[in-house]
Amino acid sequence: MSTAMMDGTGTLARSKKKSFGWYKEVIASRGASLKA
Repeated sequence: MSTAMMDGTGTLARSKKKSFGWYKEVIASRGASLKA
């Protein structure tokens, strides 16, 4: 996981808002969004 974070640092920074918003929803729905 550490390697993936290091390699995707640039991408993560660029899509931080989008990823964070989506990830937050997934956590809030306990993975319901992923199953759907």
